[in-house]
Amino acid sequence: MKIGIMGGTFDPIHWGHLRLGQEALEKLQLDSVLFIPAGQPWMKASQKVSEKNHRLNMVRQATKDNPKFQTSDIEIKRDGNSYSSETVEQLSIEYGNTVKLFFILGSEVLEKFHQWINPAVILRKCKLAIVIRPGQPKPNLAAIKKVFPDEPLETELLPASQIGISSSELRSRVRKGLPITDWVPPDVEQYILSNGLYA
Repeated sequence: MKIGIMGGTFDPIHWGHLRLGQEALEKLQLDSVLFIPAGQPWMKASQKVSEKNHRLNMVRQATKDNPKFQTSDIEIKRDGNSYSSETVEQLSIEYGNTVKLFFILGSEVLEKFHQWINPAVILRKCKLAIVIRPGQPKPNLAAIKKVFPDEPLETELLPASQIGISSSELRSRVRKGLPITDWVPPDVEQYILSNGLYA
């Protein structure tokens, strides 16, 4: 079985995230994609982030109609900062040797990969599915290998559509009272409005 891991703050989740998940399913021939909202994203410690259960609920609303999309609360339940390496370690124990994990990340994120907490764990347990947007150069895998010379480096490039949606722009539109109907699933929009998020 092949499972894709899509982590993120998802504040809020939008059609761009879901489109990427679907493209990963198809192009990497995955059995499912696991969406994992960060409980306490350590790289955004200086930024205001919505309460974690709201973000988890929005991801659940967004993914509920796709049987190959799953939502995990593994980081929401964990105390302290959310580290992808701990999540991957836990998932690899839960799934065992019957599952191949694909860690989905953008090529721009890959440049800072070496600054993460224990990134070598991810290299040992996962194949990196590197998202390449139109016009972006291919990642410098030699640079990654140089930083981690003793670790395996399994990669697969994931060409993906360019969708001009950002969570920060969505939050701004809500604050201004502008519609977000075309950018998030209807149930997510309703959840945002019902709970007064981003107002």
